[in-house]
Amino acid sequence: MSDSPPLNPDSTPSQVSIWLDYHDNSRFISATDFAKSCNPPWNGTALLSTEREDFISHYSVQKSAPSKEILGQIHDEAAKTNAMQVDSSSDDSDSDEDSAEEVMDDGESNRLEVKMRENPNDESIRLKYIQSLRKLGDLSRLRQAREEMNQMTTLPEVVWREWIEDEEKIATSAEEKRFVISLYERALDEFRYPEIWKEYLEKHASNELYSRMITEMGYHSVFGSAFWDAFEEQLNSTEGPESYRSKILARLKIPSLSSKDFYEKVSKDENFKLNKENVTNAERSIQLWSEMEEFERNISAENDLTNRFYLWFSYLEWSEEGLKSYPLSIVSLYERAVIEFKNDARIWLKYLKYFATQFNGDSKILKLNERACKSCPWSGDLITNNFRVMERYLQTEKAENEIEKLYKKIYIGVSITTDYEWTEYFTAYSDFLIRKWRKCGDQEEKKTIETKFRQNYNDTISTFEYYYPQSVEHLRFLIAAARFEAFDLKNEGQTRILVEEVFKKEGNTLRSFQLVLEIERYSPIGDAERLRKQFKQASIKVIDAPDRMWQEWLTYESQYGDLASWQIAYDYVEKQRTERYKKATRAIEKEENALAEKERRKKEKEEKKEASYKRKLELREEEKKQEVEVKRQKINEAEQDNRTVIVTGFPLDMRSDEVEKTFSTIGKIKEVRLMRDKDKVVGEDKIYQNKGFGFVEFEEESSAAEAIKKMNGFELGGRILKVSISNKGSVEQRHPTRDSSSAHTVYVSQFVPTATCTEENIRSLFKNCGTVKNVRVNLDRKSKQPRGFAYIDFEDEKGVNEALKLNDTETPFGTSGHKIKVAISNPKGAPHKASVAPLIDEPITKTINQSQMMKPRGLLVPRQAAKPKSSLAPKPKLLSASPSVPAVVSGGDNQSEPQKTAPKSNADFRKFL
Repeated sequence: MSDSPPLNPDSTPSQVSIWLDYHDNSRFISATDFAKSCNPPWNGTALLSTEREDFISHYSVQKSAPSKEILGQIHDEAAKTNAMQVDSSSDDSDSDEDSAEEVMDDGESNRLEVKMRENPNDESIRLKYIQSLRKLGDLSRLRQAREEMNQMTTLPEVVWREWIEDEEKIATSAEEKRFVISLYERALDEFRYPEIWKEYLEKHASNELYSRMITEMGYHSVFGSAFWDAFEEQLNSTEGPESYRSKILARLKIPSLSSKDFYEKVSKDENFKLNKENVTNAERSIQLWSEMEEFERNISAENDLTNRFYLWFSYLEWSEEGLKSYPLSIVSLYERAVIEFKNDARIWLKYLKYFATQFNGDSKILKLNERACKSCPWSGDLITNNFRVMERYLQTEKAENEIEKLYKKIYIGVSITTDYEWTEYFTAYSDFLIRKWRKCGDQEEKKTIETKFRQNYNDTISTFEYYYPQSVEHLRFLIAAARFEAFDLKNEGQTRILVEEVFKKEGNTLRSFQLVLEIERYSPIGDAERLRKQFKQASIKVIDAPDRMWQEWLTYESQYGDLASWQIAYDYVEKQRTERYKKATRAIEKEENALAEKERRKKEKEEKKEASYKRKLELREEEKKQEVEVKRQKINEAEQDNRTVIVTGFPLDMRSDEVEKTFSTIGKIKEVRLMRDKDKVVGEDKIYQNKGFGFVEFEEESSAAEAIKKMNGFELGGRILKVSISNKGSVEQRHPTRDSSSAHTVYVSQFVPTATCTEENIRSLFKNCGTVKNVRVNLDRKSKQPRGFAYIDFEDEKGVNEALKLNDTETPFGTSGHKIKVAISNPKGAPHKASVAPLIDEPITKTINQSQMMKPRGLLVPRQAAKPKSSLAPKPKLLSASPSVPAVVSGGDNQSEPQKTAPKSNADFRKFL
């Protein structure tokens, strides 16, 4: 093709005709062939840019050119062909553009070669090595690498196509061209690659090749139509009408993608006169394809390889039944499956099983087994099957040579990866040697076979000791070898070695002793006395089936022994049976006790769980009762609140009976509670002085409302009373011993050590500030020791101001250099100094301290004071705030009009802080 006139995208019709004349021998012209002949190269996109009709007319002017149907098909498949080539090159090799840009040095290929020699069975490394040599352009090493890989395994399609392409470029002599043809043949012997078949026919077409092509590719359910069209074109020019008609109509029997279209085509063609059988075949094919189409679509749409495998497996399962009358179509499906899953032994084994059943006696099974072993050289099942197939189908001498060759190749290559596969491999070869030895009549040859057999045994032992020291998979091989040594070779010493090896791996099992008993009982080297000793040992030591062993001993003695020997065996067996029964009984009792104990613990646990559950239910019921009681109490308290009024402004020397007398004119009183100061005693009877406020509880709610109406603002003893409904959440109720109407309490903290925070030390420290009414030191609940902070109640505001001056000062009794903190107290949750809420129709006569209204509690005690950022200690925030406005209770001398405070902005808040 290199000597053909070049074509360009702008070639004239006459130039195309000349090109077609030159290619008269190539009747199956593809888009790929056309594209390769263009100069510069004409890719699929450029080909498709040509007008379809012009393309067909240009190529059909010559007598030797393909028909319009073929050219139309080529035109339609040009893009697909180009896409497949692009995908192949992207998956397995770099593109030509990348190859031009990338410079592959010899060092990289040498490194890959070293890795390949270290891992000869790693296919991915070999492929990388081949690609590196191809980029490097080292054709000699490249050819050698490809040959080596093909000796070990089958090659992917892309490697075959690249190899053929590279050899075609340099093939000038007849020998080199024959080598190219041999590459095509080798590639198609491995797998039925559609693209390689097309290229082969394009360049080396012949009648024989067409016949072989239609046998292999004509049953392809998807791409078979393209091959049939080419075959039809070839038949039209070489066969007579009747032969042409009969061969073409054979296509009606094949279920495929084009079955319906082809049937419609030949039905309309007058040259094809279809009979009833032809119509029946066509309809059956169309119906079968409708069932196959679902499998084809599912496989085509699935991208996951695992899912694709099982879809293919299901397809093949269906085909063996659904296409039972179409064995070549089933074979075609298997060929497609092994192309996609060439390294999966399961597909090959299924294929081999079907082929052997369907084509029993066909020597092609030899080639199929060879392909399977070459694709999966690690599969012991495939190797075993191959040994047997070669032994069956090849002549004796040739079979022996091929089996020996395959055995050595696999053993040296170490391609097998599991202990099971190795056992299959060694066992298959030993079975072959045993059968060969038994058929052999020459003593010298028998000795040679014995040597090979023992070498096989040594190979097995060394392989398993090195790779699988803990495996017992090869026991079946050892048992078979021991039988051969004992029954055939009569070698007692070697038999004992094998038996010891079996016991070493298997232990005192029934299978081990059965081997010994079989040898002693039936082999030529057996002995009756040793047999009885072995029966006795087995009756004691067999761990997995003692009853079976005892029965075998008694049966043997009843058939071959006398009454005395039978009685000895019987007594011994009964003794062992009794001992084992007692032992088993004890084991059962122990197990039953363990189960009983387990059940007891389980029952105890369940009882505890049930008791806990019941207790939870009881607690839940109690909680519900408590909730009901709390609700009831709340209802009672709410009712009590509605009957109770809080009165402020009592004269300090007023007594409870006087309060009751004062309010009894309004309604019947249930209880009077005056809040008293425990630090002050008044009167001759020395009762605690009241704090100026208290609670009056009436019998009726109406009396409470009447008291508010009549007594609020009432002057008593020179003071104005303030009367309102009682509030249980008020400070006075939560802290009855504390005068919450005053702000004369300071909070002092950070005593170090905390033990110095005592009432005595605090009184001595603050004695010069003013009159200290009370000191409350906070103690730890468990240790009852001071926690380092306390509250101090002063007589007046002056004492508070003097105490605040001691903030950030050292104490004479604390750690040197450590300073205490002093701030106005504002307990968590306590309300600001506001009066009790007035009635709805009563104006608010009480103002709120501005700093208390705007500051959260956390601002009252500065947190940064412990770690000042400058030498100047910050003042407490209360001191740096704006002057406070004292709260005024209505009804007194300090009563004032309510003040309206303007809303504060963020700037005001920053100034305030």
